[in-house]
Amino acid sequence: MKRLYASHNTLELEQIGHELTGAGIKFVMRNMNRTGQAAGEIPPIVCWPEIWVTHDEELPPAKRILARVLEELDNPGIAWTCPDCGERLEGQFGSCWRCAGNPGEA
Repeated sequence: MKRLYASHNTLELEQIGHELTGAGIKFVMRNMNRTGQAAGEIPPIVCWPEIWVTHDEELPPAKRILARVLEELDNPGIAWTCPDCGERLEGQFGSCWRCAGNPGEA
């Protein structure tokens, strides 16, 4: 078993886990509920939530998925205007918060 990634951002870890599951890569998440424990006794980074790949041979494809997910999270996409109501939205949104319209619909 090999550690793939650790982060204080559990939503980020959940997204990575979702993508690993979709690719059929077996993994475990550790420390998901430990943030804040032992405050002052150990550095916080030591108890950050982690993703561990169960089978060592799956580590290279897992690293590729990790790199892709992190790239997507860093670059949420271009802003768009809802074709239904005209609301201006940031790129990370796949549908309009105001009317539920999608960028590809017209």
